[in-house]
Amino acid sequence: MSSTKSAVDAGTSTSDNHSTDPEKLITESSLEGEAEEPEKYLNGISLGLVVLGLGLMTFLVGLDNSILATAIPTITTKFNSLDDVGWYGSAFLICV
Repeated sequence: MSSTKSAVDAGTSTSDNHSTDPEKLITESSLEGEAEEPEKYLNGISLGLVVLGLGLMTFLVGLDNSILATAIPTITTKFNSLDDVGWYGSAFLICV
């Protein structure tokens, strides 16, 4: 039993600074940094930019839909094809 213990102690010697074992390379300073948890939520300018981007996107989608709804009667009259009204929205989205 004592020979096993001495072999284990010899393998975990602190004088072995050139070890490739990642667990042995951890220092106290890196352990202190792990105690701090990263922020889970956006705040400040990054939160404002995300909210602004979402609001702008919602506005532009609504604008696109209102433009298409206004143009459907003109397109139907011009091409004389009421049967193709369902394709107008799809064609518009492909172009966008």
